[in-house]
Amino acid sequence: MNLKNLTVLFFVLFATACSTTLKPTEVYQTVPLQIRDDISPSELTNSTVVLDARPAFDYLLAHINGSYNMRGEEFSQKKEPFKGLLEKDLFFHSRRLARLGVSPETPVIVVGRGLQGGGEEGRLAWILRYMGLKNVKFAPVSYFSIPITSAESPPRVCVPLWKPTLDESLLIEADDFLKKTAVVLD
Repeated sequence: MNLKNLTVLFFVLFATACSTTLKPTEVYQTVPLQIRDDISPSELTNSTVVLDARPAFDYLLAHINGSYNMRGEEFSQKKEPFKGLLEKDLFFHSRRLARLGVSPETPVIVVGRGLQGGGEEGRLAWILRYMGLKNVKFAPVSYFSIPITSAESPPRVCVPLWKPTLDESLLIEADDFLKKTAVVLD
């Protein structure tokens, strides 16, 4: 087979594969979150915001209906030598959170990959608490017993802009961390 025939064959196969009809994405109605024992149903209201800290690819494949993808890295500086440290302008992020319906009083649940992840949900929950959010919890996405979807989350009602009230008690110096941390080598 020459190159021209291979090109034609490839084009026919590609066109055939692209012409198949796909089943439309199922969209679920927004239902109250139902989870297992740690977070009681009384804590879950219509004002509860679910933030998904998993990588964007995982989120786009399947996520809790109504959740929004947000990563802790979005709050971090990108340039050396400060890479990974929190940005100085957290007011920018509080404005973004306000557009998602999150205020300091809004109950927020951050979901992630749990034991299969790298602690992304814990880092994001810590950042939100540091910014002054009062009711932040985190759990693996598998903890929820509701259908998941790949559809875009519906928009939420914006809340008034708010300025972060940084909780400095959540910070610890490296020396103090090393003193309080036991190192076990196996």
